[in-house]
Amino acid sequence: MKRIIIIVMSLLCLRFSCFAKETKPADDVKQRLETYMQIMVDSLFPPSFFQFADEFQNLADSAAIPEYRISARRARMNKYYIEGNTDSLEAVVARGKEVSKMYGDDEQYYLFWSYLINNYIMTDSSEHAIVEAQKMQNEAFNSGSAWGKAYSLNSMGEAYYYVGNYGLASDCFRQAISEYEMIEGTDYFDICTVYYALNLALIGDKRYIEVFSACDAFDSAISILEKTDNEGTINAFKLVCMCARTIAAGRLHRMDLASTYMTKVEYYHDLIKTQNDYYLEARSVYYEEKGDLQEALDANQAAIDYFSSLGLLRETMRFTKAKASLLKRMGRYKESTDSYDYYTTVQDSLQRQSVIRQLNEMTVLNEIQKMELEKKNLEIEVQQTTGKFFKYITALLLLTGIITAIFLIRERSLNAKLHKAVKKAEESDMLKSSFLANMSHEIRTPLNAVVGFSNLLVSGEGSAEDNAQYCNIINLNSDMLLKLVNDVLDLSKLEASPHELNITEFDLATLFNDMGRSFEERVKGKDIEFKVLNPFTKCVVRMDKLKITQLLTNLVFNAIKFTEKGNIAMAYTLNESHITFTVSDTGKGMTKEQIDKIFERFYKVDDFAQGTGLGMAISKALVDNMGGTIKASSVLGKGTSFTVVLPAEVVSSTPAKANA
Repeated sequence: MKRIIIIVMSLLCLRFSCFAKETKPADDVKQRLETYMQIMVDSLFPPSFFQFADEFQNLADSAAIPEYRISARRARMNKYYIEGNTDSLEAVVARGKEVSKMYGDDEQYYLFWSYLINNYIMTDSSEHAIVEAQKMQNEAFNSGSAWGKAYSLNSMGEAYYYVGNYGLASDCFRQAISEYEMIEGTDYFDICTVYYALNLALIGDKRYIEVFSACDAFDSAISILEKTDNEGTINAFKLVCMCARTIAAGRLHRMDLASTYMTKVEYYHDLIKTQNDYYLEARSVYYEEKGDLQEALDANQAAIDYFSSLGLLRETMRFTKAKASLLKRMGRYKESTDSYDYYTTVQDSLQRQSVIRQLNEMTVLNEIQKMELEKKNLEIEVQQTTGKFFKYITALLLLTGIITAIFLIRERSLNAKLHKAVKKAEESDMLKSSFLANMSHEIRTPLNAVVGFSNLLVSGEGSAEDNAQYCNIINLNSDMLLKLVNDVLDLSKLEASPHELNITEFDLATLFNDMGRSFEERVKGKDIEFKVLNPFTKCVVRMDKLKITQLLTNLVFNAIKFTEKGNIAMAYTLNESHITFTVSDTGKGMTKEQIDKIFERFYKVDDFAQGTGLGMAISKALVDNMGGTIKASSVLGKGTSFTVVLPAEVVSSTPAKANA
C-alpha cells in the first residue's frame, strides 16, 4: 500500500494546495500568501517547498483567513510526511483537524486524519494504522459525514492491504468508491485513486476475473475525469488500468488478451516516460507467462531496484521471492538459492520484529489494565469510606432505626455490587495474564521453527530439494504466527466496537459451492471426505456476505483440525426469515463439560493443539453481531456438530430438484 501513497502524494499535494477562496486581507498580506501558494504549486517538494512552509503558516495564522490557514497546515503536514518526522506530523495533523473543524470544513478534517494513518503505514506501524482507521470510521459513521465515510473506508482498506488481508481491503475499497460517488460534486481523481488500490487488492487476493470488471468501472471513472483533469494524470491512470488487465490476463493464461493489453501498456508508458512499479510488474508477469524468462527477470530486477530505492522493504522482498522462482525455472540454481536465502532471512527478521512489537504492546496493555484495576480499588475504598461517613452523620441527625436500617441495606447492596465489580476486574486481569502466557507458548513453537530452518538455509549445507522444503516449513510457520495476531485483532474489534452490518444482495448457493471447493482442496491427501449439502441451485439473499464467509471458514477449519478420518459436512436450510447453517464432522468429539466452555475466549479442547482458543469465540461474536444464535452438540469419539441460525431476507431461490 505504500506504493499507492507514494505515487499519489505529489498529485494530492498539488490538487489540494490550490483551493484558497477570494478573501479581503490587506493587499500586501494577500500578495505574500498568493506568492507562497504559487511556490507550492511550482515546486511541490524540496527545497523551495520546505523553505517556505513554516513562514506560510505563520502568515496565514496572523491574517486569520480560514482557507489559507488550512492550506498552510497541509503544506507543513506534507513537509513532515516527506521528511519522515512522525512527531511533528502528528502535532500538525492534530492542529489541522482542530482548524478544519473550527471552520466546518468536513472534507479537510478527514483528509488530515487520513494522512496520519498513511504515516503509520509508511513507518511499518500496522497496528496503529488499523486502530486509528477504526476510530476514524466509527466517528465518520456516527456523525453521518459523507466525506468521513469515504476517507475512513479508503484508509481502512489501505491498512488491511498492508497487513495482507486483501479480501477485507477490496471490500473496503468498493464501499469507499460507493461513498465517493454519492457525494455531490466529488472529484473523480479520488475515485480513480481508489480504483487503483482496488485492483492491487484483487490481484493480491488472486481474484483475477474480478479485475476485469473493476477495470471496466475504472475506465468509466477515467472518462469522467478526462473532462476536468490534465492529460498527464489521465495517461497515468490509463497505464495502471492496462497494467492490471495485463497481470490478470497473464495469471489466467489468456496470452491473447495479455498481448493486446501489453501493447497498450507500452503505448501509455511511452507517453508518460516515467519509472512505474506497476508497469514493471506487468512486464514481469507478461514475459513470465509468455515463456521469455530473461525479459521477465530483467523487469523483476528493475522492480526490485525501484522499490529498494524508495526503502519499501516488503515490496522489495515480494519481487525478490519472484526473482528466485524465475532463476530456478531458468536452471540457475545457485543464484536462485542465494535469492531465497536473502528473502527468508529478511522475512524472518520482519516476522520476529512484528511478533516482538505485538508482545511488547500486549505487555504494556496488561500493565495499563493493572493500573486501572488499582485505581478502581482505590475509588471503591473512597466510596466505602464516604458512604460510612454519611451513614453515621445521618444516624446522628435523624436518630431513627428506620433511617439507619435503610442506609444499612443500601450500603450492603453497594458493597455487593462493588465486590462483584472488583471480582470481575480481578478475573479480567488473570485472564489477560493467562493470555500473555498462552501467546508466548504458541508463538515460541513456530518462531523456533522459522529461526531453526532459516539457519539451515543460511548454512548452505542442504540440497536444493532440502532448501525448498525448509522454505515451505518457514512459510507455514510464518502463516501460523500471522494467524495468531489476526485472531486477536479480529476478536478485540468485534467485542470492543462491533462493525455495522454490511448488508448486500448475493447468491448464497454460489458462495456455498465456491467455499466447498476451497475446503475440498484443504483436505486433499487426508483420509477425509468433504460433503457440501446445497439444497439450491440459486438462493439470492440479503445478508452480510463477509461475516458469513468468515463464520463458515472458522467452523470448517475447526472441524478439519479435529478430524483425522471420516467425513465433514457443510449444509444450510431456509425457514421463512431465517437461514440455518450446520457444520458437522466425525472427529474426536467433546464431553458435555467441554461443550459448555467451547465458546469461551482462550479455551482449548486440546492443550497440545495449535492455536490460542479464539476461533470459536470469534465465531460466537460474529453470530451475536448478526443477531443470530449458535450451539454445539457432540459425542465423545464420534464427532461434533455446530448449528447457526441467522436472520436473513431471501430474495429468490431455486431448489436443486427443480433443475434436475
